[in-house]
Amino acid sequence: MEMAPASSAVSIQKFRELLGVFCATAYLASSVLGCTAAPGADPIGNSNQTAWTLGFCSALFVVATVALYLLRARKGRWAVVLSLVLFAIHPAWTVSAWIGDCGHAKVEYSKWFTGALALLTIYQGIRLILARRRVEGF
Repeated sequence: MEMAPASSAVSIQKFRELLGVFCATAYLASSVLGCTAAPGADPIGNSNQTAWTLGFCSALFVVATVALYLLRARKGRWAVVLSLVLFAIHPAWTVSAWIGDCGHAKVEYSKWFTGALALLTIYQGIRLILARRRVEGF
């Protein structure tokens, strides 16, 4: 029974060493490689353009969410407030593309935010359809 604590301590030590190596490798890979592009390519500009396009789509989703809120007789205010907050902190204008990854994080976060705004719009639309069906007696 005395062997268990010793092997446990050894495995914890190995885990710490592996974690340290992993962290050092991740840090060095991001700082050494950074944003290396092929000659003539503009990955940061492309990332910014993609993120801004997603930001524009997000604006359309916010407008649609507000319009559906008004059509629903001002029901679902939480969806409108959440949409406005997500739009205000959207990565298209709050995340920099100059952080070393050529803007890939900016684009990925923008996709998530735009997807969340699309889901809120879909929610408002479904609630409007269900309310109208209930009124019409379907």
